Amino acid sequence: MHPVAPLATLLLLLPALASAEERITPKLLDAAVAIEPMIAAAQAHAEVNLEGNGDTLILSYESPVPMSGFLLFLNEDGSFDPLASLVVRLPPGRHDDLALPIASSPAWEPGRRAYRFHLLLDEEVKPRITRIALQRRASLPVIALTQLSQAEPILPSSAHRLRGYRVFGTPLLPVLALILALAFLVPFCRRNFPTLLLATVLLVHARFAADITRTTQRHLADWYGRHTYAEAGSLYAIAETLADAKADSVLLCSGGTTYAEVLLRYLVYPASLSPLSPAGGDETFPEESSIVVHNALDWSYEDGILRCGDRSFAARELRSFADGSSVFARTQ
Repeated sequence: MHPVAPLATLLLLLPALASAEERITPKLLDAAVAIEPMIAAAQAHAEVNLEGNGDTLILSYESPVPMSGFLLFLNEDGSFDPLASLVVRLPPGRHDDLALPIASSPAWEPGRRAYRFHLLLDEEVKPRITRIALQRRASLPVIALTQLSQAEPILPSSAHRLRGYRVFGTPLLPVLALILALAFLVPFCRRNFPTLLLATVLLVHARFAADITRTTQRHLADWYGRHTYAEAGSLYAIAETLADAKADSVLLCSGGTTYAEVLLRYLVYPASLSPLSPAGGDETFPEESSIVVHNALDWSYEDGILRCGDRSFAARELRSFADGSSVFARTQ
């Protein structure tokens, strides 16, 4: 065998060896997911604060059960944007130097910044974390393209204010305005500035139109396939069920934001709607109330007893829905 052959073979195998690195790509947190209630409902929870400069989170750990990881991009005052947070499902077992790319978040920007990493487990076990660090791996142009590929989140508030596209934590439109202003200084661009301006506007609108089309297709598929709609989930179908049951009083067991409460209050009018406090209280409710469970974490139904937080009711299930929601009727 030629003495150079082993070296050549090794060089050929280097890309394959590099690609064999364990890597999981986190996803942007869904708008309907509330982090705080999930942390409160987790059987076990670990929290790590870290600060550094990098586009990839390197994690070494050992856990007997799967874990859910939430990466928050902290502002200077300690706050964070939920829609810029990342979520990842970590497999059980021992994993050394697991790579988690984090630059897809619109909050990521070059330079040093602070993060908070939550690990949630469904069982009362203690994972062993041996390493967590940040590394620079991707080039800035690749990161910019990755961030521009993220879809505009279409939320209930989008009717009033759009979030807008961001690159390196900066809104895209001011960046484009600056580029156009600089281009105006170039004689060739100045002569063709109306065309350049129109092309830029059309490109931005085409980018947003693609997101709207994709979102509309997803909403239509959900509605005709599961009878759910966007962040409202099954609330419209729940309102129809309550109307058929001629409910006069509705109790809501829910978590996260007040969006479900506000929308359902409108949908079930003139019936009254009362949110159930997870901590309980001294309130009394009509014995013939209907109970809606929607997007709730701390609840259960067993042997005819419905529990929402610290409250319990004798109830029977009237209907369940594709998103996990249920409607119950109180029983004597």
